[in-house]
Amino acid sequence: MSLTQKVQSLVAAFTPKLNQLNDRVSVLEGGGPPNGALTTIYEYRDIVAEEASGMTANEAEWSYGNGSVGYIGLPFDVGWEIYGLFINADTFINGSSVDVDVMRYDSASSTTAHQLTTLSVADQDDGNITGSGQNHFSKFVDLRDAPVAIPDMSLVGFFTRALSGSISDVRVGALCRRPIGQVYLQPLP
Repeated sequence: MSLTQKVQSLVAAFTPKLNQLNDRVSVLEGGGPPNGALTTIYEYRDIVAEEASGMTANEAEWSYGNGSVGYIGLPFDVGWEIYGLFINADTFINGSSVDVDVMRYDSASSTTAHQLTTLSVADQDDGNITGSGQNHFSKFVDLRDAPVAIPDMSLVGFFTRALSGSISDVRVGALCRRPIGQVYLQPLP
């Protein structure tokens, strides 16, 4: 094989890779998508709270790790949304049900609380996590198709709205995210 043929062979071998690199540089420089899908990138944050004893209806009974309860929560700045909710209970007596609201608190008072969304459990068979049942009950609610906006500069917490039966040693959570940019994703060769 002559030197010219070797060079032509190398150019032919590297041309597809060079084209891919040029496409990616074009996207970075503001060009259109070469063959990729525009995808939103998110920053993630979760709120997890616990009730170490039995739940009570119409109570702001949730603690965030230090035992304090009341109209409290965690602060969020701008652009956040709730995309999932979960509940896990060590004891969930047969026939029990509960509604736990995700709240925005403007102050340490129920009069300034605003409901964002509700996590409802109809009975011990309403769990959707493997192994869920009367003991170690678990349920996850996916809100990615209809996320709930968190108003800017909010204090977000939980409130037990309704309870029937007996549920104790419970954790609840809200999975939160906010968009931080968009990228074109392309399959790797």
